Amino acid sequence: MLTEDPGVPAGDALQEERARGPKATPWLLRRVSQRYGAVVAAHLEDAGLAGLPRPGYWLLMALASGSKDASQLVGAVGVTKQAISKVVDTLVLEGFVERRPNADDRRRTDLVLTKKGARTVDVVRDGVRVAEQAFVDEVGAAQWDTTVATLAALARNEA
Repeated sequence: MLTEDPGVPAGDALQEERARGPKATPWLLRRVSQRYGAVVAAHLEDAGLAGLPRPGYWLLMALASGSKDASQLVGAVGVTKQAISKVVDTLVLEGFVERRPNADDRRRTDLVLTKKGARTVDVVRDGVRVAEQAFVDEVGAAQWDTTVATLAALARNEA
């Protein structure tokens, strides 16, 4: 049975999700992430870049946004150095990224997007734009902007 929520019309999707309990929000976030992933994967496949692991998307996007080495990727993506290392090895092997000696510190290795990596970033960004436009079409620009602003605020306030 649904618990009535003042200000939310009976039968409203939000009220129904709230009634499911604490698992509702993580489930919804996962489903939205899956929708993004499906659109991006289709764009990658259309561009002849199928098979890139999803963690690879995040690393390529972080490199395109200014990260230069594994330690910066750890901070940007929020996973362990071991996980970063494994994905970077795959990205290097597949030709998305090159390792280059750091000009200022020989102990460090810079990670640089190849032409294939840069092209992949463009394809991923295009897929994200297409997915987000679909979300805007479904819920309206104002609701989408509020959703993005809320998620951005929550992402800044890491535990």
